[in-house]
Amino acid sequence: MRMRRLLTVTAAVAIAVSGVLTLPVTAGAEADSEALADVDVTRYGGADRYATSLLVAEAFATLAGDSLESVVMVSGESWQDAVVAAPLAGSMDAPLLMTPPGQLRDDATGFLERVGASEVVVVSTDHTSLAVGSAVVSALDDLGISVERVSGANRYATGAAAARRIDPVGTMPTSGRTAFVASGEVFADALVAGPLGAHGRHPVLLTPPDELHVETAAYLRDAQIAHVVLMGGPAALSETVETSLRELGLSVTRLAGETRFDTAVQAADLAAERFADDKDETCSAGGKVGLARADVPFDSFGAGPLLGRLCAPLVLSNPAAIPAATAAYLDEARSSAASLDLRVFGGEAAVSQAGLDAYLRGDTDDDSGEPPDPVHAVLPPGTCGGKITDPPRQVLESRSAETAVWSPDCAKINYFQRDALWRANQDGSRPTRLLREADVDASLGSFAWSPDGSKIVYVQNEKRGVGYVSHIWIANADGSDPVQLTDGMVRDLSPVWSPDGATFAFVSKRQQEVRTSRGGTAFWTAGTSIVTMDRDGDIQTSFDAGAVAGTRLAWSRDGSQVAYVRASALTLSSPDGATRRILLRGADSRGGLSWSPDGRRIAYVRYDHTRPSQRLVMVAETEGFRQELVAEVTGRVSALDWSPDGQLLLYSVRDGNDRRVYVAGASGTSLAWAADCWRRGTNRYATGPPFQSDVPTTGTLRVALLFMDFPDAPATYSTREESEYSLEFPEQYLEDSSYGKLDVEFVPLHRWLRAEETSVQFGGIVIDGSRALGQRASAHSIELANEFFDFSTTPAVLTVFPSSRFGGGTAGGLHEVDGVDVALARVNTFFGGGLGGPGLWSLPAAHELLHLLGLIDLYPYDWTLGIPPPAPPGQVRIGTEWGVMGLTSHFFTVEMDERLKHQRSTVGRGVTTEYASGLAMTEMLGWNRWLLGWVDDNQLHCVTDAEAEVSLAPIAQPEGEAALAVIPLNHHEVIVMESRRRLGYDRYTEFTESNGFEVRFPTLIEEGVLVYTVDLAGGELPIKIVAPEADDRLVGSPVLTKGQSLTLRGYTITVTGDDGDRHTVSIRRGDAG
Repeated sequence: MRMRRLLTVTAAVAIAVSGVLTLPVTAGAEADSEALADVDVTRYGGADRYATSLLVAEAFATLAGDSLESVVMVSGESWQDAVVAAPLAGSMDAPLLMTPPGQLRDDATGFLERVGASEVVVVSTDHTSLAVGSAVVSALDDLGISVERVSGANRYATGAAAARRIDPVGTMPTSGRTAFVASGEVFADALVAGPLGAHGRHPVLLTPPDELHVETAAYLRDAQIAHVVLMGGPAALSETVETSLRELGLSVTRLAGETRFDTAVQAADLAAERFADDKDETCSAGGKVGLARADVPFDSFGAGPLLGRLCAPLVLSNPAAIPAATAAYLDEARSSAASLDLRVFGGEAAVSQAGLDAYLRGDTDDDSGEPPDPVHAVLPPGTCGGKITDPPRQVLESRSAETAVWSPDCAKINYFQRDALWRANQDGSRPTRLLREADVDASLGSFAWSPDGSKIVYVQNEKRGVGYVSHIWIANADGSDPVQLTDGMVRDLSPVWSPDGATFAFVSKRQQEVRTSRGGTAFWTAGTSIVTMDRDGDIQTSFDAGAVAGTRLAWSRDGSQVAYVRASALTLSSPDGATRRILLRGADSRGGLSWSPDGRRIAYVRYDHTRPSQRLVMVAETEGFRQELVAEVTGRVSALDWSPDGQLLLYSVRDGNDRRVYVAGASGTSLAWAADCWRRGTNRYATGPPFQSDVPTTGTLRVALLFMDFPDAPATYSTREESEYSLEFPEQYLEDSSYGKLDVEFVPLHRWLRAEETSVQFGGIVIDGSRALGQRASAHSIELANEFFDFSTTPAVLTVFPSSRFGGGTAGGLHEVDGVDVALARVNTFFGGGLGGPGLWSLPAAHELLHLLGLIDLYPYDWTLGIPPPAPPGQVRIGTEWGVMGLTSHFFTVEMDERLKHQRSTVGRGVTTEYASGLAMTEMLGWNRWLLGWVDDNQLHCVTDAEAEVSLAPIAQPEGEAALAVIPLNHHEVIVMESRRRLGYDRYTEFTESNGFEVRFPTLIEEGVLVYTVDLAGGELPIKIVAPEADDRLVGSPVLTKGQSLTLRGYTITVTGDDGDRHTVSIRRGDAG
């Protein structure tokens, strides 16, 4: 669409502040016989998102006279926190400042000191890798600035917490107290509500698209909100959400345009009406508008408070061109004002000057709002030859085709076939060979097409002794003029282009050639980096991804994130590795990854441990929690590629010697809760904690027990001495926890198997900076034992390395032997963790075997997330651990709490009284038992009514009665309650120390009901013990006792009875009458 504005632009530019660009533009003619006003453009664009945020905060401070009492701070990685913080900042007359999660930047420190801020309110969702961390809070403390944290257990609870901090809530004429409700999974609608929310003290709340979240509903009721502005159409927020709001007795105004640009204009119109009611000079002057990028939120985090102070709305743009709806709104604003003060948030990459110039010339986007940019545009649906609902079908006739990708215009498919790189039409016709291995005297690996279609980068593999090295090459799209870009002892793999085509990223595995004990050579991976490089071969960035990282990458469309798999965790990282978060767990590290063209979803491959020959092609939201199963595949999926029109997934399957390429619609079966609290629709493939068992969870589990030492780390004692004190506990623990449904039988081979290489040569994985023995060492122990041992009846193998030299444990991987795939676990794996003699490895063995059964780690891989707050004056912090999978919590109590007392005594030495600083409740969580099939259906009470009363038997010995209660909150979260008694592994611990002292140590200091949440979307801290206190501090006890209650996610949970055998729990939803 072209709109002639008949304007001329005066080329006058003035730099007001570093990074803030002001462009006065003069109208030179008339449109429709009426001159449009001049446009003065002020741009806030720093070197990065944090510098941009600081420029916006500086502008706010200037309006406030360069003196600020308060500043609101959010993580620069969480738009969900930023959009709900904007109205809070406005109500406090404070700017909104971004910070990296793990540090307070020097420029932010300088700003806080310069404006004299005495208070910082941190709005940050708890227990995520994106949250503002303790290092930021400590730095603020060091500046003498008081810190208040406004937070919740998830984005919706954080929104409600921020809303409660706004008092009083603003009213709209004839409508009463008003709040905005927007999707918690798409940022644009919530973002444009920010200026009006900040100016009018109207909270912005979030909710899932398909339901009104209980935390949001509870706030609306408690705050006596009368009117809700619903942001977005039914695709953003369903009719169910609107109906739920009306059932609360609220009036609802829905702002719903055909595009996000239209919705933003509707919000701007509403803001103009609202601002017109304010008679102050700033608002009555009018003529002010904010402009921000529609598909990336980070540059505009701070826009809401600044624009709210200026009485200016926020409208949206594409990077390259102003959409028609936005252009029309700007024209209208210019026609009714003496001049237009346009505030642009972000640099050239966010809203280009060329796009602004084109608007002033009269050139705008069409009504779809998509930029005329072939590199970044989502092609019209159907361009790639199919629909999003299409079933899987083979697209290439060849049975030796693999690693297929679409061309940028979707007209072609590139793929490997035998010894060459080939190209075919999108329907598989007219296959043509482009580049042969014979042409390069090496084998070819994965490749990627540049966004403009002019270049390909690809991998060449070269034989070096017994191993391979792999290097990155670049060539024209037809295979001509190949140039080598990397070299050395590396395996450079999986190249992927940045969206702008200027750089590409790849996985670089550093190889080390070592001598084996038999005189040969072997390669092992010394570490893995993710590297970005330009077309000339110059490295731009590099970061260590850990040696257990997979070999597939995907770069997000907006350029802000690179996806990869590390130890089955699908991880999203900034291209420089500065910020990382786990999206989900259970991904196949050798499977493909691909972002959707709109950047909202990512396709990945899931490994089904119950059927090793199966893979699952999955689609997951990157900012939400929904996942869909697209296809079940026999074989290994080696590559994935999302079609440029967003409708199809291209995937390559290896099944033995068969290699085929398929295409399927990029939508599938949604994972959802059923009424019985089990996830249906995917044949029991939960998304995390995953029910993915390598071995049987019921019946008899025979575990081969192997012992292997090394030439440089020989065992100096027998295998029986090594295992004497360590085998009984894991066997008994698993059998007791299963209530007798699992019979564990260790089958030992009592001899030390001497490895053919040194431990250093086998130490090829790095976990949290520590080198550890991994899958290859396990597999080697099986190869050494195979002549003495029949593995056909042992589905699991536990390899024990000398505890005198190593400590800890790891699990994972399968190895084929005697015609079966055996699952691998190992103990005493970490270098430097040994005790000098036979050690006790019973707990690591139980932990690693439970990994094979399907349970995941419950401790955070990002250790900063596990740092508890300091104890209040006069109290001490007591750490607690639940089960053996690493779930921890803490509580505060008085010093020398009698419940924590334990005694050490021996004949002739008297009694010593001490107080425990930590407690270990080893009894397994009921939820984990449920996942493993050890809790029967009639032992789980699924709470779906508004009110319920349940009787819970002790989880240690339920005797067939109800053992736990579960409240489904949404399609990925539940609340779990279980009764904990001093039974089973929660009894007092009694043991005799090596010096003869007898110790009686407390475990569960009070009997009561343990309450915790489970997030099935995975990520860090998927299970969290719930604190009954509002400040997230458990006080006095880690369980609820009779008469105690807590309110969580709109539910009040009260322990109403305790007869010594059963706990009675009352559950009441907030909307229950």
